[in-house]
Amino acid sequence: MGKENTPGKEKLPDSTMAVAQILLATNAVELMSDSPFVFASGIKSPMYTDARRLISFEKSYPVVTRFLCESILGQFGDGYKDYTVSATAVGGVPWGAWVANYLDLPFVYVGKGKNDQMEIAGLVTPGRKMLIIEDLITTGRSAIENARKLREAGLIVNDCFAVFTYEFTKSLSNLAEANLTLHSLCGFSALTCCALESGNLNERDYRKLLQWWYANSD
Repeated sequence: MGKENTPGKEKLPDSTMAVAQILLATNAVELMSDSPFVFASGIKSPMYTDARRLISFEKSYPVVTRFLCESILGQFGDGYKDYTVSATAVGGVPWGAWVANYLDLPFVYVGKGKNDQMEIAGLVTPGRKMLIIEDLITTGRSAIENARKLREAGLIVNDCFAVFTYEFTKSLSNLAEANLTLHSLCGFSALTCCALESGNLNERDYRKLLQWWYANSD
């Protein structure tokens, strides 16, 4: 693995560290569990991040929503007005709805509908630009499925904004192959560094998490 793909302790944006602190303060992250969690992708993990938990904290989710909106504005400038927000059900729906409301944009979501098939909930117009909102990126599979459904409907989508990503090299590769660029507020490196600095994680367990990351990233 190249050095550029290695999680580290480099200087991070204030918003990134703020989201890491919020995730830890709301217990949205479980670190070094005795029983490993099994992701939908099959990856066995000693840590679990549940960004859905944040929706119950009325002082936290508006901050994270604002950071998502600032990321979108930083990417598109005034051009953001040409977009519709598309969230991935279920975890991305509240974030997508809040972002759409904050930016005064149309909103849809992609999830299971009739006959358990993936479909777009809401109204769309072919040729419209779309941006995807996710709560969490592990392998990128759900965001890719969202984009596939949007493109089948004649929509244009190239960007995905997420609250948290495990920063796996494979997820970035998967998204790139699907012509999606990921913009995430916080990642594995920032979260674990913040946990280490705040005393939520000791040095030994921090190194174990790094070893786990290396073993599963590619």
